[in-house]
This record gives sequence, structure tokens and C-alpha cells, in this order.
Amino acid sequence: MAIDESLPARAPESAQVSSGTDELRALLAGYTGVLVTINDAPAMLWHKPERPRLMRWVRVPAPRALVRLLVVSHVSRCVTALKRSVASRAALAEDAPGPRRNLKMLERFEQSLPRGLGLSVVWPLALLGTLLVAYVLANFVMRFAQSQLLGNLTTAVADLDRQAAIDAFANTPLQPGSYMGAAVIIAWSVTLVIVPLLPAFSAKRRLLTQLAGREEHGFAALGTRRVYDLELDLVAQLTLVAAVALLGIGLLAAGYWRLGAVQFALVALACVELRARYGTRRDGTTRRHPSRLRQLVASVVSIGRPRLSLVLACLLSIGWFILLTHLGRAGEPPELEKLGETADVREFALAVTAIQQNAACADAYRPLKPGQQFLRFDLEVSSTVDRFADPGTANVVRLRHWAVEGSDGALEKDLYMYTKCGDGTEAIAQPILPGTHTKTVVVINAPKPARFLELDIPGHQVSRLRWLIPAAGG
Repeated sequence: MAIDESLPARAPESAQVSSGTDELRALLAGYTGVLVTINDAPAMLWHKPERPRLMRWVRVPAPRALVRLLVVSHVSRCVTALKRSVASRAALAEDAPGPRRNLKMLERFEQSLPRGLGLSVVWPLALLGTLLVAYVLANFVMRFAQSQLLGNLTTAVADLDRQAAIDAFANTPLQPGSYMGAAVIIAWSVTLVIVPLLPAFSAKRRLLTQLAGREEHGFAALGTRRVYDLELDLVAQLTLVAAVALLGIGLLAAGYWRLGAVQFALVALACVELRARYGTRRDGTTRRHPSRLRQLVASVVSIGRPRLSLVLACLLSIGWFILLTHLGRAGEPPELEKLGETADVREFALAVTAIQQNAACADAYRPLKPGQQFLRFDLEVSSTVDRFADPGTANVVRLRHWAVEGSDGALEKDLYMYTKCGDGTEAIAQPILPGTHTKTVVVINAPKPARFLELDIPGHQVSRLRWLIPAAGG
């Protein structure tokens, strides 16, 4: 069933009154008509997208309950704003009957509204959902190194623990690339969270658009500013454009100046188009006499009537998402290394010669968590060069680059090295020295049981090295 946008005809208004009672009554009657239209509709509304034109023949489902929730949220915010203005007038107008009559009308109308979700509930849920989607993207879709940071932030938000959120950033190495990658994933996650809500949001906006005139007159008559909702579709497009901007910074940092400059130019033009759309939503009209700069930008941004910059920026962001997802999947799973077999890495070689589950360890400095065990592995690292071409090579085997995969497929990256139970700290807790050959016995915490030991070497052509962990007692 298509959305019926018809409302009961507006009753003829009486003469203009200073109290704004007639305008307020007409506005509340319009809200009632919209709520009645939603209540009489079937459980699933079918919405026709307005853009792009090629998609206007498509009908997308919008749950009636979600549409009603969005409408009730808007109406509740409007009534609250109107009550605040009317209460102020009633307090200053002494015994004037108009403000007191309007206040009583608003209070009774507010009591008739269905209960909705307050902002104190919506925003924490939105933040938790965004971080959860970001963690899934980083850990299971693209397999980025930022999965631990995003996982810790998700846990902190779920527990409402501010200190845990601060510790999540404090425990993450200060690398601009890591934070930029996390920001890109979060931007895409915001889009993925908003997209399922867009059909219901569009249906809500179409139902309330017909009340724009009543809202304008009602709020003006009562001397208060109109209440606007968050434009979810524009926010989704903005986050797609933001991802392109962040990736452009990454291209510039990597030395791809031309690609980065092109992306930034496209982002700038897309932001101009987004600002124009936002202004149209708020003002209802565009500027009649735009400046020469705006005319020049408009001629560059558009070819004919359709605006291309925003569309191209969104398509580029989606293309980056697909490409990074493919790259993350392409290297999974990496080939397994054999115990005792030497793997040649840039300017040095390493080998894991033995792995033992349920290793003996009496170090009580950091007790094991439930479901964990002590895991021991013997590591040999050798180098024949006198100096590393890249100084960062000396730290690519540090403990923060290691992980252990449990039987459930989850990676445990929060590892701690029990030095009292091992032998040496070379390469793991100290930089690799050029021209040396070291042997280190490493004891760490790991899931129980554990399946794979993994080393993620930044910039290495194989990216990750994995060793199969023998069964306990094997």
C-alpha cells in the first residue's frame, strides 16, 4: 500500500489573534491527521525513492512502527519547544487567558501522544550500534589492525565506562595511520547504520512536508524557532564523503599527490552540493541571486540539471569500500608456516621452532582470565645486514604485532609476555639488532584451546605469517 499523504481539510480560521491559538490548533490538528494516517496504514508501508530518477519505479519497504516512532519523536520535540515558549508567555502575561489556554491545549495533546524513545536512549544506542558495526568491519570483513581499538571502544560504550574508553586510546600505539583507518571505518559504519532507516525517514519526511506551512505559522505566532530533525539521508551522504576525504589524506601521505588532490577537489565540490541541499531543506528555496563564486562552482559541479559531484563522491566511497573489502579477503587465510622453517622478511629472517599449549608458568603478576592458558613458542631471528634501510624494521616483531586465534576463530591481540617463565626478550620486547642471531623463549596468554599463532608484519608482502598450534599434549 502506498503512503496516503492526504489530510483532513483545514478548518477556516477566524480572525488573527495575538495569542496564536488558531495557528496552534491548526498545527495540532495537522499532527493528529498524520498520526491517524499512519495508524490506519498497513504494517508495512511502501515508499518510492525520490532520487535518483532511475530508481523512482522501485518501492522500498518502510515498517509502520518505525515511521510512527520517527513522527512521534518529531511531534514530541515540537510540542516541548512550543510548551516552553507558551509557559514563558504565561508567566509574563499575568492573567492573560490566551497563553494559559494554549499551555493547557499543549499539555493535553502531549498526553495523547504514544510513548517514544528519548534522545537519552537514541544517541547511546546509535553510538553503540556504530562501534559494533565498525568492529565487525575491521575484524571480520576487512581485517584491519584497528579491530582491537574498535572492540575496546565498543565494550566501553556498552558498559558506559568512560575510563575504559580513555584506556582504549592510551593502549593503542600512537600511529596516525591507525587512527585514520579507524576513522574511515567508523564513517562507513555510520552510513551502514543509517541506510536501513532511510525508507522510514523518507516516508516520515513526506508525511510532515505538508505541515511545513502550519509549522511555520504556528511557531511564528508563538514566537519560537521551528524544530528541525536530523536529515539522515544527508548525514549518510556526508559520512561517505568524509571517508573519501580521509582516504585522500592517506594518499597524500603515501606520496600519491595527484590522486589525493583529485579526491580533495571532488570532496570540496560534494560539500558545496550538500550545503545547498541542506539549505533547501531548511529554507525551502535556494538563493534567487547567487554570487559569482556560487555560479562558477555550480557550473563546475553540474552538467545540465543533475548534480554530479556528490554522486561521484558517494560512488567513489563505495568503490573504496568494495576494494578494501576485497583486499582484506584476498589475503585470508594466509599460508601456514611450518615449525622450524625460516621465513625471509625484509632484511632479516625468523622461524618459530616450537609451540606448546598449557605451558608451565608461575608468574602471578598478571593472572589469566577465564578461558585462557599459557602458550609458549620458541622464536629465532637472524639478520646479516649491518644496517636496516628502514629504521622501523627493527620493531616489526614486537609483541603488539602478534595474535593468537582461538577455536572460535576470534583473534586475541591483547597479549602479555611473562618474562619470568620464558628466556630472553630479544625481538619481542626489544628492537632487532642488525647482524645478530637471537633465540627467545616466549610465554604469553592465549585462548584455550588455541589454533593458530599469527604475526602481522606491517608492509610485508605476505602481510601475516601463521603457524598451526599443535594440540595440547601433542
